[in-house]
Amino acid sequence: MLMKVLRGAAWAVFLLLCSCPQARGAAWVTFPASWDVGQAFAVAITSDAEYTAPSVTWMNRKIALDVEPGGEGYVSYALLGTYVRDVKPGVHPILFEFTQDRQRFQVKGRVTIRPREYRRERLKVAPRMVNPSKKELPRIKKERQLAGAALRTMTAGRKWTAPPQPPLSVMTPTSSYGFQRIYNG
Repeated sequence: MLMKVLRGAAWAVFLLLCSCPQARGAAWVTFPASWDVGQAFAVAITSDAEYTAPSVTWMNRKIALDVEPGGEGYVSYALLGTYVRDVKPGVHPILFEFTQDRQRFQVKGRVTIRPREYRRERLKVAPRMVNPSKKELPRIKKERQLAGAALRTMTAGRKWTAPPQPPLSVMTPTSSYGFQRIYNG
């Protein structure tokens, strides 16, 4: 297998060409070379020949992808990102895997996560909202666990389109994503 690395201004693209007799096509893996902390980004595996069992490993999580017809072949997409609180800016590994013609391919890359300044919003709230009572702590812990489980849920089937659309046209955003909220100083 011959592997060539192509780098553009914003996107790193790996081109896989198989020189083995049983290989039928080429596969491209795309992902950003760098991205801002807290922002979502798209990655893709594209091939002119069928492939199976695609996955991407990002931030120590392996995510199974589905394969759908696209262009003149097949494509797998994923939306990835980072949590502002949990991820430090720097270089992070990304790994793509898929099987084509009974051969398992792995493409390793790196994404540089850049720092980003988010707007700050200072709010005055009731003191109990910042320092809850001991009675409320078990409920808060349970809600945090439920929210964490929801955030860790990944589905292989793509339920989104590009460009993203608002969920309801009747909704009016009250603030943009990414505010850093500071309560009572």
